[in-house]
Amino acid sequence: MRKTVWMMAVLQSALCVAPLCHADNIGSTVTGVLNFAGLSKNSYDPASGAVPTTGYQNSSSNQDSSTITILGGGNDFGQLGSADNDVTSFSNTGFTFTDSVFSSGNNSSIKLTFTDTAFGGVSLLSNDFPGLTYGIVGDVITVNIPINPVTPGEVFTASFSTTPEPSSLALLAIGLCGLAGLHKLRAKA
Repeated sequence: MRKTVWMMAVLQSALCVAPLCHADNIGSTVTGVLNFAGLSKNSYDPASGAVPTTGYQNSSSNQDSSTITILGGGNDFGQLGSADNDVTSFSNTGFTFTDSVFSSGNNSSIKLTFTDTAFGGVSLLSNDFPGLTYGIVGDVITVNIPINPVTPGEVFTASFSTTPEPSSLALLAIGLCGLAGLHKLRAKA
């Protein structure tokens, strides 16, 4: 009887602690790709908050380096063009994508792809992009925005919440506590 009560207490404490074992986005590395009408453009420089004209993600020589460390509070991915400025900013709990329009016409279709082992889920908090779809498969979040008519001065924004993966170290600690408890029970028996 004591063994059953003790095991139930260990299981209950593990279930109570498990939600607290999630890490957040800050400090994790995320790989991002922005596709405009099928053309890949990448990353803002988080240090400067602007797209450098050469030597970074928007130059062909550096097109394959699209991984940054999430710091929070800055522009992490984006592309500045003559028609618009597109920016993705990560926080500790999610990310926001903003499209600031400079000229009239139809925007290009946009596909955002973000990969981070910290991602466990994604949900939409707010959105004013017509036709936006999104999802997650494994640790890859994809956001699709179809072609839409736009006018200068319009600003479209979509905000997402990410559910982090449980911290493997925290889950290991819970498992070790359970094993220690079993060992203690066996020693008493």
